[in-house]
Amino acid sequence: MYDHPRGPRGAASHPQDELRGRVLRAWDAFLAGLGEAPEPTPALAALGDWPEDRFLARLLTEARSAAEGPAHGLAAPGAAPGAAPGPPDEGAARTAARGPVAEGPAQVPSPPAPHGAVAAAEPRRLPPPSAADLRSALRRARDTTAEVLDRLARPESAALAAARTGSAYGPLPLLTQVHAIPFQLALALPRTATAGEPLQDAACAALLDVLGALAFRRGLRATAAAHTTDGRGWWFRADGEGWTLAPAPGGDLPGPEARTEVLLGVAAGRCSVPTLLARRELRLRRIPQLLALTPLLDDLPVSIPLPRAVTGLLGRLAF
Repeated sequence: MYDHPRGPRGAASHPQDELRGRVLRAWDAFLAGLGEAPEPTPALAALGDWPEDRFLARLLTEARSAAEGPAHGLAAPGAAPGAAPGPPDEGAARTAARGPVAEGPAQVPSPPAPHGAVAAAEPRRLPPPSAADLRSALRRARDTTAEVLDRLARPESAALAAARTGSAYGPLPLLTQVHAIPFQLALALPRTATAGEPLQDAACAALLDVLGALAFRRGLRATAAAHTTDGRGWWFRADGEGWTLAPAPGGDLPGPEARTEVLLGVAAGRCSVPTLLARRELRLRRIPQLLALTPLLDDLPVSIPLPRAVTGLLGRLAF
């Protein structure tokens, strides 16, 4: 397993204006798809910027602490200090923190203490948010994301952008986590809403970027792609130096192939991989090469549907 990349860091190595534009276009498409009066759901509430829980502010604090240490970037699984979960999996506590629509008041945990510490404060209670409050919180989160991206684009912030921060996948560079936000936006979008092309594209890029980071951290030399029949696919290549991320060039790279909305539907747990394969709405290219990614199963939480669905299927094919 490797510590921190000496070479490229996926999307974090892209031009900053390109990365910023992709993430913010995804946010704008997400907000447009929700409309003016979104129904407050736990998944949506978990994405808002609330006074009681400002996720990106906590990530910045964590990244500053990590950047001051002897190393930054990626660490092997288990090597990072205990930290708050990142965008890919907010967790039940943060879902409750941001106002689920279940009956009764929501429990709001206090922000976690810095690296390695355990927050001992008792949670306090808040009522579920109104549609207007939710919309405002989501808009604040979008604007905060823009501010963070602007800050990380400064030359003096290079170490901060590369600093490792805790996530549901294990430690990831801060800028990788910010780039992963569109994936969570796509998962949270209600079935009745329409995910615009910018959101679908950014979510696909985020997914492949995180998988590339995990492959690098595992020491895998691997290449994989998400092939989309509507031309919005992405691919990564990981080696001993780091990982690269780019739009899928076509050809026959290993990876799943389907419409972007189908891939995101699987990621949201709304589709069955075996059923899609049987209907030929999803196919896997170059399965033997894809089997190289099965060690990633050890790094993926059960609650991360698409990577586990694909790598889990590959694991079954291997035996």
